[in-house]
Amino acid sequence: SYVESFEIDEHPHDDLMDLSKYTSDDQVNIFRTLLPMVPMALFSHGLVNQWEKNTPVCLSKYAVNMFRGWDPDAVVLTDDLQMQGVQKLMNTETACVRALEAGADVILLGHNMLDEQAKSVQFARKVANAVESDPRCRANFEASLKRIQKMKAAAQHEHRLLHSPASSPKSG
Repeated sequence: SYVESFEIDEHPHDDLMDLSKYTSDDQVNIFRTLLPMVPMALFSHGLVNQWEKNTPVCLSKYAVNMFRGWDPDAVVLTDDLQMQGVQKLMNTETACVRALEAGADVILLGHNMLDEQAKSVQFARKVANAVESDPRCRANFEASLKRIQKMKAAAQHEHRLLHSPASSPKSG
């Protein structure tokens, strides 16, 4: 079975799932195999310390760069940055900027773990400030826009092909 048991790293970050012992090349290569069919992945906040010590995968430059090495156009989504695993390490605002720094394309905030909806504009401003002040963040942001636009265009093209009159069954 592919499902593994996981241990919780009880120190120093309660509720963080340390996947370090369970992350094999075979498991990682599953993502590489699926990438041509699904050009995106949601990165969890589990820790893989051999990649980046005490850094959730969704905030890991190493993990994003490895994934993008397989396909530079692949889209990376963070897991919900308000979940306890990330919150044990940093607040939501900091996590949003760290996700941008790591190269994530889509930053998810569920507002079901923490009610921070009133702070969403503040988080967006903090990310915008990072884009304005840090050339690396600006480059990541611009690259993210291109990846998302490319994926959207491909999805629209596929939708048109599937729903064009030429693809409809002929009646007769």
